[in-house]
Amino acid sequence: MSSQPSPDAARNFFTIVVDLQMLSEDVARSVVDEAAASNVTPLQIALQKGLLDSVQVDIIEALLHPTEIVPGYEILDLIGRGGMGVVYRARQQNLDRIVALKTVLVGQMGNPNMVRRFEQEAITVARLRHPNIVAAHDFGRHAGRLFFAMELVEGKDVENLIEQQGQLDETTVLQLARQVAAGLSHAAHAGIVHRDIKPANLLLVTPPEGHSLPDGLPMVKVADFGLAFLTADRETQTRLTADNSTLGSPHYMAPEQISGESVDHRADVYSLGATMYHMLAGRPPFGDKKLPQILMQKLSGETPSLEKVRPGVLADTSALIAEMLDRDPGRRIADYASLIERIDNITSSSVEAAPLSTFPVPNASTRIVATEPTQLLRPPEPRVDGRREPRRRTLIAMLVVTAVVMAGLTVWTVVFDGSDIGRVSRDMVTSGWSEQLFDGRRLAALPSSGNWVVEKDDEGGIVIEGTQGVIRRSLVRRDLAEPRPLENYRLQLFVRLHQASAVEVHFAISADKAGDSERFVLRITPGEAVLARRHGDRGPIDPITEAISVAGDADKLHVVTIERQRRHWWAFVDERQVGLVAETLQPRLAEFRLAAEAGPAWFSDILVEELVEPGEQVR
Repeated sequence: MSSQPSPDAARNFFTIVVDLQMLSEDVARSVVDEAAASNVTPLQIALQKGLLDSVQVDIIEALLHPTEIVPGYEILDLIGRGGMGVVYRARQQNLDRIVALKTVLVGQMGNPNMVRRFEQEAITVARLRHPNIVAAHDFGRHAGRLFFAMELVEGKDVENLIEQQGQLDETTVLQLARQVAAGLSHAAHAGIVHRDIKPANLLLVTPPEGHSLPDGLPMVKVADFGLAFLTADRETQTRLTADNSTLGSPHYMAPEQISGESVDHRADVYSLGATMYHMLAGRPPFGDKKLPQILMQKLSGETPSLEKVRPGVLADTSALIAEMLDRDPGRRIADYASLIERIDNITSSSVEAAPLSTFPVPNASTRIVATEPTQLLRPPEPRVDGRREPRRRTLIAMLVVTAVVMAGLTVWTVVFDGSDIGRVSRDMVTSGWSEQLFDGRRLAALPSSGNWVVEKDDEGGIVIEGTQGVIRRSLVRRDLAEPRPLENYRLQLFVRLHQASAVEVHFAISADKAGDSERFVLRITPGEAVLARRHGDRGPIDPITEAISVAGDADKLHVVTIERQRRHWWAFVDERQVGLVAETLQPRLAEFRLAAEAGPAWFSDILVEELVEPGEQVR
C-alpha cells in the first residue's frame, strides 16, 4: 500500500480515528498537521508517537484500502474488535453477498498456537450445518493475515434483549433454550464442545418462511465457536489451552472448566443452564459477586436459588436449571435428547402460552451482530460480562501482575484497629477501565532483584515465577490524551507460595530516594497472612496487625486484593480483610511491588481496575 501522503488520505484518517474513538479530535488534528509538515502519512506519525497499537493501525489500513486487505472481499464497515481478531462487515464480490469477515494479524498472535486456534475455529464451524448455528463460508491467509468469512446475522443477541426487557417470560426462555440445545446437540454429535455459551453468543433472527416456530418467536443462532475444540483431539486440546489465553466467561463457565479439568458436552449444558437462569432472573448466577467470589463459589459453594430472585417460576423449570447447574458433571442432564425432552414436557403440560406475538423481532433498525461477540466499537454499548473472560483456574480472574505508580499522591499511613474499620467508607465503584499487565509471554514489570521469568505452573498455566527478590511496575492510564497515574484502584492477583517461604505485596511506598523507603506489606506464609511495615525491599519487617490464618499449604491458590479508596488502603486474602491503613501527609510512590523469599513463587491473573465515586461518569 502506498505510504505517500494525500489530502484525501489525511481526511479519511482523521474521520476514522475520531469516529472510532481511537484518538480525540485535538490529537488527531495535530497528527494530521504534523504529517503534512513532514510529508509522511498520519499513520506513520501516530505509530512514531505510540498513539495507536498494531491492531488499530490494521483497522485503519483496512478502512482506507477496503478492497486490498482480503482478495475477493470489499470491507464496508467495522463491526468490532474481539479477543481473537477484528470483525468487519464486508461484501464477497463474486457472489455479491454481505458477510462477517474476521481477520487476525499473524504477527499479533505472538505464537503458533494462536494461529492454530484461529484455523481450528474455521475448520470446526465449517463442519457444522444446522439452522441454529451460524454458518461458515470461507477461510484463508493473505499478506500476513488470516481471514474467515461467516454468515452475517442482522438482529439482536439475547444479552441485548435482557438489557432492554429485564426478566424474560418462562415460555420464551424455554423455547429459546430448546433451539440452543438442538444446535449444541448437532455440534456434540460432530465431537465439538462450544465452551463459551452465554447470552451474547445467542443471536436472534427472523425465522425463514416455513420454519415451524411459534408466532413472534425469533430463531436462535449459536455464534462464536472460537473456543470450541474437537473432543477426540486430546493433543490439540492440551496445546490450545495452555497458552494463558482468556477462554470462556466465568459467570457461565462450568466448574470443571475453571479448575482446568477436561470437559465434554456437559460443560455446555452447565453454561446453557446459567444462561437460562440469567434470562429468567435478569442477572447471571453470582451476578452480584465480584470475580474472585464467583470463582470460589463455583468451585466450593452452592449455586444461588432461582426461586429467590424469580418467585413464581415453575418447580419443574427451577429443578431443570438446578440440575443443569450441578457442580458435578455426573449429576447433570446426561445428553441433549434428554434435555430437549424435559423442556418439551414442561412447555406442553405446565407453562401457559406467553404472548409471543409481542416478542421483539429483528428489523432494519436493529444493530448488526457479528458471529463473534466482539466488543462493539461504534457505538459502544454496555455489556453484562464485558470482554471475554477466563478459563483456567489461574486465568479466570482476568487479573494481571502489575505494579502501580500513583505519582503525586500525598500519603502517610496510620493503622486502624478493628473498632475503627467500620467507620471508614469503602463505597467507590469501578469506572469501567481496567488493564491486564501480564500478557503471558513477557514480563511487563521491572525486576529490582532476584530472578523473575515467565514459566508454566503444574497445571500448564502461564505464570510469573519469582525467586528470592522483588519485581515492580507502574500503573498509568495510557489510553487518555494525557496519560496519568491512577489515584484510586483495586488490584487483584492470584499467588501460590509453591517453593517460597513467603510472598509479599508492597504498597504505599514512600517516595524517599535513599533506597530504604518505608512501605506497607501484605505478607503470606504457609497458613498465615499479616499486614506489616518494612523499610526497603528487604529490610526488617515489623508486623502491625494480628496475623490471620489462611487455609491450605504452599500449593494453595490465594486471591490477594489491595484497594485504595480516597485516603485509605485495604488488604484482603481470600476475601478476608487482613488490615486497613490510612494516609495523611507524606509523599508516596503509587507503586506496588511483588516479592518472593527462599524459593520460587507463582504469580498470575492480576487485574487492576480504576475506582471512582459512585455516580461518576465512566471515562
